[in-house]
Amino acid sequence: MAMVQAKSLATTCIAQKNMMWDVPDNWTMEEASTIPCVYSTVYYALSIRGKMKKGESILIHAGSGGVGQAAISVALDAGLTVFTTVGSKEKRDYLKKTFPKVSLLLYLCFFNYFFLSIFFSLLTVTLATHVIAHSNK
Repeated sequence: MAMVQAKSLATTCIAQKNMMWDVPDNWTMEEASTIPCVYSTVYYALSIRGKMKKGESILIHAGSGGVGQAAISVALDAGLTVFTTVGSKEKRDYLKKTFPKVSLLLYLCFFNYFFLSIFFSLLTVTLATHVIAHSNK
């Protein structure tokens, strides 16, 4: 399996050795094919754009999906405090078992999504107001 820098689609390619890795024996090719997309997405979001640092906190929405699980794994490995949302009790139980270091797993139904969106909107406005007010001193 491999990734190629800056050329995401091609019929043939010459891969660099540092962009290649072995597929574990217990993985199917279908399982292995999911890894480059989700982990490159997470790497770009958390490392390049987010500039994550040890000790920070992160809220990962839909933590039981492919990108969500990759984000949890990378964030925990980097020393972040992880909070995540899931859409069912089964998914919550799965993530509790898979990632016991996750600080908070929120099971959100439709009502809770609405409540959470309002909560974070108010929190964002409050924090922005705080930053603006204190940056003018």
